[in-house]
Amino acid sequence: MLLTITGERKAPEVKGQGYLLCEVCYRPFPRSITLPSSVGAAKVEASYDNGVLDVTLPKAKEAVARKVQVKAK
Repeated sequence: MLLTITGERKAPEVKGQGYLLCEVCYRPFPRSITLPSSVGAAKVEASYDNGVLDVTLPKAKEAVARKVQVKAK
């Protein structure tokens, strides 16, 4: 499973100020992350607030840990 996030950094509008050099790239960009199969894709949630992207990737029910009793011989 592949999670792809795309965004765009836009140049700020500067009025009345001049500058000689700007070294920041202002353009669209993608980021792709390969996710393990233990992620429950149907319940992925994302929120964006004040410049921070928060992505919640819950574990699939099959991937949840379970207790196994070990018997001594």
